[in-house]
Amino acid sequence: MVRVRTSMTASRQATAGAELELLVLSPGRQGCAAVDLASGALVRAEHPPLESPSAPFDVVRASINTDEEPDEFTHPEVLTLADAPVRVRRLRGRQAERYLRPLLHPRGEPLLGFSGPAIPFWDLPVGQPSISLVDPESRPEVSRDAGGAWCRFRWRGVIHQLPLRGPVASRGSRALVSLTSPVGSHCYKVVTAVL
Repeated sequence: MVRVRTSMTASRQATAGAELELLVLSPGRQGCAAVDLASGALVRAEHPPLESPSAPFDVVRASINTDEEPDEFTHPEVLTLADAPVRVRRLRGRQAERYLRPLLHPRGEPLLGFSGPAIPFWDLPVGQPSISLVDPESRPEVSRDAGGAWCRFRWRGVIHQLPLRGPVASRGSRALVSLTSPVGSHCYKVVTAVL
């Protein structure tokens, strides 16, 4: 069994073959950011390709593929699912909030533990969370230009403008901020959902 710290407040236990229920926050064809409903931990679940991804706040079920320790360059929240997740229900309002509130990034701390939009991958502390749910000081604003989509919000008195790489809820007030895998020599902050 592997015990992995995956957020400021929760850790998950993972055993090969164990079945999980995940509250999807940022869906994708080959993975999603989600809350493990059993532990309350924020995870990055990698899975076989889906024809149509889940939607934010869907609850999906799948089993874990491996219990191997991640190597030092793997984000600590990553888990690999044995099969494509299956949608079982949807959570809304207070039900979803019960899982999200404990995961909110601490108000006085820099996003993902450092200032600025990027960090050299060799400076990342081992085991440091690479994904966080942020309740910013200003409502996230989404814009698009020739360079792509952007999410702009205020955190600790500073305006952050980060690439947007995920869904946007119509009245979303929180940003799911994630680190990319190394691109060249750096990992970059991106917004993978506005919830």
